[in-house]
Amino acid sequence: THELTVEQLVERLNRGHAKLFAAREQRPRPLTDRKVLTGWNGLMIRGLADAGRLLENPKYLEAAEQAADFALKNLRTDDGRLYRTWTDGQAKLNAYVSDYAFLIDGLIALHEATGDTRWLDAATALNDRQLELFWDEANGGFFFTSDDHESLLARIKNPVDAAEPAGNSVAAANLLYLGKKLNRPELIEKARQTVQSVSGLLEVSPAVAPRLAIVIGQLSAPKPE
Repeated sequence: THELTVEQLVERLNRGHAKLFAAREQRPRPLTDRKVLTGWNGLMIRGLADAGRLLENPKYLEAAEQAADFALKNLRTDDGRLYRTWTDGQAKLNAYVSDYAFLIDGLIALHEATGDTRWLDAATALNDRQLELFWDEANGGFFFTSDDHESLLARIKNPVDAAEPAGNSVAAANLLYLGKKLNRPELIEKARQTVQSVSGLLEVSPAVAPRLAIVIGQLSAPKPE
């Protein structure tokens, strides 16, 4: 009585799965986080653009372009600033430096992958806005919050790479790339100042900022790459 054919076993399993699924559908569903984050989309755009270029897969490039178009349309204000989050048709909250840096990086990757100058133009405009809003004129580097953010106890910087690369690290790489690409030496100098602003930390614990270490290597080369 326990001998079953493969077809019978598969049929029984399918019936069991259907019953389990029906029972599960009766339970209250957990909350679903549906918000769109600017910075995370920038990271994904970079990944998709690189994958599309290296694997010669147009589907990845198309997805990257769709995400970039969405971000520039829905997460950018008329005066060129960024919001941090979008949910159910509403964008809100001032973006942080990492949101700017990651989206700029994604747009740069799209330009490299497609040759379309609109991505380079958008990256350049956002980079200039980032300098206006986050740059530390006294010590170099970028603050985490914009100059008109709500008042906090301290306006901090974070140079340490963790699950995400630090905003300062990616911003420095963006400055170096755009400075070379656009023949704007002042941007390369800003990249150098960003590195110098955390030189003390890098001397003691260089492993905490590997992305910034790459920028140092590029700046130290005879012709920055």
